[in-house]
Formats: sequence, C-alpha cells, structure tokens
Amino acid sequence: MEHEVKLLDHGYLRYIEHWGSDEQIIEAARMSTGKGFLGWGPKKDGSLGDERLLRYLWEHKHVTPFEMAGMTIEVQAPIMVFREWHRHRTQCLDGSTLIHFESPKSRSNRRSVFKQPISELWRKWQPTIRKERQDRQTNPYWPRSQVAKMLLRSVDESTGEVIHSSVTDVIRGDFREMIEITSASGKKLIATKQHRMFTENGWMTLSEAISTGSMLAVERVRRNKVDRWDIEVDLSSEKWLPVVGSDGEYKVSTAGRVRAVKGYSTTRTTVKPGQLLVVRCAATGYNYVTMRLRGITRAITVHTLVLEAFVGPRPDGLEARHLDDNKANSALSNLAWGTAKENANDRTERDRQQRLTIGYEEIASVESVGTRRCYDLTVEGPWHNFVVNGFVVHNSYNEMSARYTPLPDVNYLPTVERLMLNSKTNKQAGTVLGAAVLTEELAEKFRSSLEKVYQIDQEMYEAALSAGVPKELARLHLPVGRYSRMRAGANLRNWLAFLSLRMDEAAQWEIQRYAYAVGDLIALHFPRTWELFHGTLGRTATTESVRG
Repeated sequence: MEHEVKLLDHGYLRYIEHWGSDEQIIEAARMSTGKGFLGWGPKKDGSLGDERLLRYLWEHKHVTPFEMAGMTIEVQAPIMVFREWHRHRTQCLDGSTLIHFESPKSRSNRRSVFKQPISELWRKWQPTIRKERQDRQTNPYWPRSQVAKMLLRSVDESTGEVIHSSVTDVIRGDFREMIEITSASGKKLIATKQHRMFTENGWMTLSEAISTGSMLAVERVRRNKVDRWDIEVDLSSEKWLPVVGSDGEYKVSTAGRVRAVKGYSTTRTTVKPGQLLVVRCAATGYNYVTMRLRGITRAITVHTLVLEAFVGPRPDGLEARHLDDNKANSALSNLAWGTAKENANDRTERDRQQRLTIGYEEIASVESVGTRRCYDLTVEGPWHNFVVNGFVVHNSYNEMSARYTPLPDVNYLPTVERLMLNSKTNKQAGTVLGAAVLTEELAEKFRSSLEKVYQIDQEMYEAALSAGVPKELARLHLPVGRYSRMRAGANLRNWLAFLSLRMDEAAQWEIQRYAYAVGDLIALHFPRTWELFHGTLGRTATTESVRG
C-alpha cells in the first residue's frame, strides 16, 4: 500500500507498514481465556459483540493489548518539528543510566570507556547563562558542542561490532513507571518496559524480551581470531647456539627448541644431557621453558631465547615481534625486534587486534522500582542505537544522518497566513521583546530576510564541506527550519499518546499538521480504536474536517 501526504511547503508523511488490527487487540486481551476474537456486532440478540470489550479496554485503561499493534512511517519535516516530535517519547531511561563513550585516552589496540550519566548529559545540553555580565557571554551552547563531539558507542547491527556515533539531542521527559533488570553477569539497567532493547531475536521492547525469555545484547571485549595455532616445524636446516647467559649449559635452535647440554637433578625433576626441555604455554599465550641457571629455576619465553642468541640483545625501546602474529610460532624466521606500533600494525593487518563486539546474556532478575524521571537520546545513523550500562538500546526515531550524508538544501518558509495565524494572541512578542502586533507587511519582510539567511547558511555549509570540515561539524550553524527525514515506528498505544498531545489546540501549528496525518493513517488501519480515541478527544469530526 502506498500512501503519502504532502505537508507544509516541502514536507511529507509516508506510510511504510503497520502490524496488528482491531481484531488482534481483542485476541491479545483474551489470550488467557483462549477464546480469541468472536466477531463485531450487532448480533442477533442486539448485543454489540466485541465492540463492548474494546470499549471496556479503552475506558478502563487496559493499555497492554493496544501494544500488540503498531505502525511505521517516514517523515520529512523541519528540524523544529522533529524537536517537538522527539519530546514525546515512551521508550525512556532512568537519569542514573550511564552512557558509554570512547575515552579520549584509548589506544588503537586497547579501547577504554568513558561513562556519563544521561541526566548529566541533559544538563550539559541546555544553554548556559552567565551569572555576571551576561552581555559578554559568547557561546551558551559550548557544553552542548562538546557533548556532540564525543564518540558515542553504538553497534553495527550487521557485524555486531561496537563502532562510534554521536549524540544529536538529549531529552528529559516526565515521570514513568520503571523496572530494573539484572543480566547473568550482573549488569543492571533501569528503564520503562517499553524501551527497545537489542536481543538475540532482534529489536524488542523490554517487556517483550522478558516475556519471551530472549537474551539481551551486551558489550564484550574479544579478539577476532585465535592467538595460537599449530605449525609444522622444519628441522632440516635447524641450527643451534648457546643460550645467552647460560654459560653453555643450554642451547636454543632456529626452530624454537631448547635443550640441556649438561644434565642436572633436583628433588622434583631430573634433566639428562641433550634432553629437550618441555615447551609450555603461558597465560599470555607465548611459549616458555623452565631452566635452572646458577641454582635458580626460571621461566623464560622461547622467543626471547631465540632472538638473543641469533639476533642479539634487545635494543632499548623495542619488543619481540611474531611476524605472523602466531604466539605459538617461535621459529627464528618468524621473529624480530620491533616497536609497539609495528606490533599493533601486525595485529591490524592480520585482523587480530582487540575489538569490542556484542554477546548475549540472559535476564537474571526483574524488579519494579516505581516512578522515575525519564531521559532519552537521539543519535546519528546509520545505526540508531547506543550502549548504556553495557546493554544495547534503541530510540524510536531514526533521523537522517548529517554525519554520513549532507543535508538537502530544503528549508521551511512559512506563508504569510501562517505567520499571521496567531499574531494577535502572541503576547510574548509584545511583552518580552517590545514588538508591535505583526502586520502582513512585516510578515513579508520577515520571509524575505529568512530566505536570505537560508541562502547564506547553505553557502557556508557547502564551503565547509568543500574545505574538508567533518560533516557532523559543518552543520553546526544550520537553522531549525532545515528539513530532515526520519523513520518512526511505535505501537498503537504510543501513537495515540503522541496524538493526544500533538493534536491539541495548544500544540504548535506545524506539528499539528503531521499529527493529523498520523491520525488519518490510524483511522484507516485501526478504525474502531480510532473511533474510541476520537471520542476521548471530545471531537465529532474527522481529522480531515479538523484540518479544514
């Protein structure tokens, strides 16, 4: 089904898909009885049939069955509209939730994490006010720009690797009921039941993951491949030299073998002359042998013995390199003295560097924690998720990523009629700014000035991109009238909660247009639920007549 509604001057709302139906809401409500959907009325006896149950569910706020249906749409709207849209969210986190960023001190081969409470991020996201000499405040959004530059940990859902994204908005919502979950390894998270989590079965709400017993995705450190593997040792050209510092009591070969020249005996072991020493694997993965030198038993790595005997003492600042990155291969042909950077490059070239990926853990316990203030993030794409307390979570709205693709040169230019819509009731303009009542002439002047600003902003944006400024920073000056796009998916309960706020007469006019379009889709796919919702609003007309 194709359905697209043109909105404002360059916006649109496009239907993508929906799931569930009015009938499936009834089936979800009757799951415990097994009766399922019995049919709509009126019946022969005059009763209404399942309309009665649907109305009962709605009027008594039995909201869970309405979570069994939902819809996904694509929206193109000005950023100013998205900011209003994003403020209505039900997939929310507790303020103590720790957001995972890449530490600035991380090394290429060993990543470390920097954690920040989401409530603290929200505080930094707000404009600052200089207490003294406010006229000298140059940039009230400087803390926000620093947060936007931080490397937010996200997950590439196609590979399972932890990658980097960035924060585009931090939202603080109202108070909602939350639960605390604990994973098998002890990781904890406090969130609403509706917050979406990445699981072994894909994206699910926390409630769905609990009810189905699905394991949750968690952040883990691992190497891509094994550190050791068996090799065939070539003994045909093997050469032997005395072990440095052993006074000729031991010899080491180019094949990485070690033998005793003179035998010795202790209370625990006896080594005969010419006997090969047993090569063992250390906790680090490297081969080592146990030798008795000057009456003291010592464990020494085999690669150290080989290099010192055939290459020479270790130069200052260098370390041993296994050229094939196989810790089990201590042959001279595989060894060299080198720098730490060369070792790191070896791991990268052979795809053996340490990396962060996801694993899956069971939910060990669930506990209600009562009502908490909720917070949430919006993040850059292409994967709209982020890591919190070690878990991978998602937000509902996937906005177009200006980090990976330039924003289109499309801006919202309100009509004179829109500007004049509530000029007489806009008391803030007159009392706060000392402005006169808006006239059509002043409205046209504003539109003309706005067009010029849009043109200057676009020229600056294109110049910054051409100069090599990173895309995520080249857009810092772009206005809230710039159009962007997003995918929004939510269950029916959440859509109706959104509409109850955004179809209200007090809502901003622009977002009302989008809310009415969402309402039309819900009325089309869930007509009986829409009728109940529409009655709750106290409206007798359709959204089409409301728009008129």
